Amino acid sequence: MNRGSKVAVRVDPGLSYPQQHDVESYIDRQAPVYRAVAEVLDDLGLPRLRGLVEPGDRVLIKPNWVSERHPGGEEFVFGNITHGAVLAALADMAMQHAGPDGEVIIGEVTTQEANFARMCELCDTWHVAALLEERYGQTLEVMDLRSQVARVRPDGLVTGLREAPGMADEDYPFGDPTGYCALDLGNSSEHAPRDGLAGLLRVTDHTFSQGMKDRQTRETGRHHSPGRHEYLLPLMVLGADVFINVPKFKTHVKAGVTLALKNLIGTNARKALIPHRKAGPTDQGGDEWPDAGQLEGLGAALTPELRANLERVATARDANWFGNDTLWRTILDLNKILRYGSPTEGLCARPQRKYLAVVDGIEGSDGAGPTNGRRRQDGVLVAGTNPVYVDTVAATIMGFDWRALPHIARAYGLDPAVRLVDEGPEAIEVVARPQHLAAWRSLTRQASLGYAAAPGWITRVELP
Repeated sequence: MNRGSKVAVRVDPGLSYPQQHDVESYIDRQAPVYRAVAEVLDDLGLPRLRGLVEPGDRVLIKPNWVSERHPGGEEFVFGNITHGAVLAALADMAMQHAGPDGEVIIGEVTTQEANFARMCELCDTWHVAALLEERYGQTLEVMDLRSQVARVRPDGLVTGLREAPGMADEDYPFGDPTGYCALDLGNSSEHAPRDGLAGLLRVTDHTFSQGMKDRQTRETGRHHSPGRHEYLLPLMVLGADVFINVPKFKTHVKAGVTLALKNLIGTNARKALIPHRKAGPTDQGGDEWPDAGQLEGLGAALTPELRANLERVATARDANWFGNDTLWRTILDLNKILRYGSPTEGLCARPQRKYLAVVDGIEGSDGAGPTNGRRRQDGVLVAGTNPVYVDTVAATIMGFDWRALPHIARAYGLDPAVRLVDEGPEAIEVVARPQHLAAWRSLTRQASLGYAAAPGWITRVELP
């Protein structure tokens, strides 16, 4: 079996995170979460990361730490962010194999407004780092890799940005100490076929003051224009020998789902360079909301529920729907960069680093994700060495048709020079616990986990 096309799935509703701040259990190799992570790696053919991490490797472990806040309170936040126990297990395994000449980093580019220090506290990451340093006699680095941190008023409005290197989040340092690399995909970008609309590209900016919105729009235009599509990545990412992606199992209002592919939004260090939408309605080239003609063109598919949801999209004008034609392009661009990008040579002809995704769905969330969803406790872990295959299987288990999720479906048809897969979905082989999930291709909505779609995606993505 080709390990690259292999996906390991583990679903155990009885599995739960350890009690918060019981940090010793995070690195206890007999603890339930640690054992579950080890088992899914065994099923993948990478026991305790053997065969992936070699002595002397630099290993970057990238969580999904979108925000430390949840409308229901902090006790619900682990449906949205990667738990410290999953990160700790992977860090322990990586440090064991990388050895004294290697380097292991937990690094994230979270949202500009997020409190990185608070997420480290919630996940006990600094305590884990101290325990693993004691175990191995070497440092586990925990890095806030943002190049900018927002200045936020008490009412939540972003009025300015602090530049790296600097201090943020209760005087915690932020910024990649090794620097950043701007990488231009040019005509290899998924945005290139729509270059005539490049002037409409925008980032998510509903928390920004008007002055900030104007500045961000100008900056987006400088980096995304006909023939130019430039992103900014930390050198810690592009300098990694091994990239371990640890996303969440959740839905997303703009992308449909947040799994392995989407988690790479958190590798771009400057928000203005990651287009999320095109300004305006669909009949003017935008994708923030459907025009009336498009609504009527849906015909019988426009159920009362879907009409109500799309009318809300039109009112909010935020591109939170299945017609978002922008974010999937950005997601695939960043995955191309991670696979082929070099800080010195740009896009190369061959993959530049080893890759593993371990999706943390021990708790997940559905509905209005990525930050306002309903917490789920399904005990899921999904792992693989190819993010497209991982997301194809994971989305199906959630109860969604992967072909209706643009960033997954279109990942199979990229230009061969920047392809993310060598074969189609027929190549995927699944090792699953319970075993019936190995027959993922024939899974029905009823037999899936039945995740609720994000509001603007309801009735468009669910399995039959």
